[in-house]
Amino acid sequence: MPHSERVTGPHAFYLQLESSGLAMHMGALAIFDAGPLTLEDGVLDIQRLQRLLEWVLGEIPHARQRLRQVPFEQHPVWIDDDRFSLHYHLRHTRLPRPGSERQLKRLVGRLMSERLDRNKPLWEVWVIEGLEAGHVGFMLKVHPSVLEGAAIAKVLERMSSIGSDGSVPAVPTWRARPAPAPAQLIADSATFWARGALEALERTRHVMGEPASSLRHAAKAGVAVRGVLSEAVRGQARTPLNPPRIGVHRRVDVLDLPLDDVRNVADALGCSIPDVALSLLVCGVGRFFHNRGDKFEGDVMRILLTLPSPEPQDARAPVTIRIPMPYGPSDPVERVEATARLRAEALQSGQVEGFELLEQLEEWTPARVQRAISQTAGRHGTANILMHLFEGPPVAPRVLGAPLRGAVVFTPLFVDQALSVTVTTCGDRFAIGLNSDWDLLQDLHELVQALAKSFEHLQLSVLARASATSVLSETPSGEDRRPA
Repeated sequence: MPHSERVTGPHAFYLQLESSGLAMHMGALAIFDAGPLTLEDGVLDIQRLQRLLEWVLGEIPHARQRLRQVPFEQHPVWIDDDRFSLHYHLRHTRLPRPGSERQLKRLVGRLMSERLDRNKPLWEVWVIEGLEAGHVGFMLKVHPSVLEGAAIAKVLERMSSIGSDGSVPAVPTWRARPAPAPAQLIADSATFWARGALEALERTRHVMGEPASSLRHAAKAGVAVRGVLSEAVRGQARTPLNPPRIGVHRRVDVLDLPLDDVRNVADALGCSIPDVALSLLVCGVGRFFHNRGDKFEGDVMRILLTLPSPEPQDARAPVTIRIPMPYGPSDPVERVEATARLRAEALQSGQVEGFELLEQLEEWTPARVQRAISQTAGRHGTANILMHLFEGPPVAPRVLGAPLRGAVVFTPLFVDQALSVTVTTCGDRFAIGLNSDWDLLQDLHELVQALAKSFEHLQLSVLARASATSVLSETPSGEDRRPA
């Protein structure tokens, strides 16, 4: 039977943003030991990797589907790609041996710059050979409408659950279902809008039947949306990271830290890993601006923070946090505590519920309206920096017997944001991935160095506070503590 599936509202908005020239795909880079993935002569076993990828495709609903527009309405829908070829999506490249970290980052930046072909399924996997220490890299480029951050981690876990002995299960045969005719797409769209109208009528009947509870619910929803919209009305401070419009070329960099070091700092201060990550970003950007001699307008910098959801589904919990400039207290420990307090206040402000409600409204926003919005302002145009936190498997997975050595995610940029920051925890590593505009942040590695220096100072401050507390606790209460 003919088959199509309507693209959800939030994902459709991402697709509309791409119409203005931005590449809205995510990138995920994983580094593995190459040994278990090679043949006896040392050549990478691409055939086995291909079989594994074929098996994984069955876990991803839209991996073999491409986009089609509904006539007149111009809303995207998914249809099976009857021309699907795995050989197109699985790419293979090599760095000149020994491939350095700098060369790898340059390659990833170029891959992040190239938009995915909208006439094919919206993903690519790049196998990168020639890395140092006998490693091999896998770079996934994927549109959020196909696979989002939390789902990427689940797919990685699923991959690690098979092939521990190097074998790959049999792959079921897949056949494309026929695409609906244009008239059927129009009819399906009419059914969608009719169903929405019926749901609206049903909600109205519910309001009339239980006016008191409905009014309380409406008031709560209104407060939630007002909290989000008030951020938009205030506008964002103009910083060197917020030009009127960014270019299409990307530059990436990574700061890799032991997760235990970050967790120890968080435990010592009684806060969470997201609080430490936020504080590092605030301090690192402040140090970076200071070293550059940059100035900015306004008295606040806003970070749009996307946290992992505590729910089992792949829902997100975006929260906009207003960080006072110049970046809060100068003491690193006090800065973490201030950041934790600000994040807690933001979580209690109703912004999470506001974002969730606005995403539901996007489901019923016509494509032409979405296109008009995307051409005038980005989806998150009220934030100076985008920051995402992704939780990977707590134990580093092994794929076909090859252990994972590191993983990092890169998220897309919006119209007037030259930097996105992604914190990825996987196994025993804490990786900060930076995706930036190529021309505006030619000194991106200096920001990485500023982040590393900020974490070093934070560790030293935590140790100093612990030592001072220990000395005070060991001093007898009656002893004179005045200096001689």
